[in-house]
Amino acid sequence: MTAITEKGKLVRIKIKKGIYYHSHPAFQNEKRELHADDFVIQFKRLALNSLKGPGKSLFHGLIEGFDRYSELVEDNWMRLKETPLSGVSAPDQYTLEIRLTKSEPNIVYYLALNFLAPVPWELMQYQKNNLDYVLIGTGPYVLKNFEGKFIDMEKFPGYRPDSIVTGK
Repeated sequence: MTAITEKGKLVRIKIKKGIYYHSHPAFQNEKRELHADDFVIQFKRLALNSLKGPGKSLFHGLIEGFDRYSELVEDNWMRLKETPLSGVSAPDQYTLEIRLTKSEPNIVYYLALNFLAPVPWELMQYQKNNLDYVLIGTGPYVLKNFEGKFIDMEKFPGYRPDSIVTGK
């Protein structure tokens, strides 16, 4: 459940345990569970000036420390893991906290947008922060091939059975 407290300035999201990413060489043949830090990394990536991320403007002036984060890390993606973003943190593996500078009634909708999909640090390192043609997620389908306008997907065998609709 998402909890919004402190007069709308603190968003706390609990991450479900046991959600795993699709396999990728970056994980060295290990199952990689989704953690709150993966969302933190993506917020930090979005704050970088060099990323030119869509939707970045939604968070200007809204998340504590977001506007000056790129300067803080000198726009160097390799410093993201070690440099905190004051307004976005993971107090534990399954809790994401976002501190806002003001109440924003649309924040839950902003958080659902695709450019805030979680990114594991191992994937960033492996791809050297170039995720243009990389699609790693936790959903029911895995990217098999991507050529031009054609995307070939296959079933993700590690998809959570509790998420499958059984019709009952």
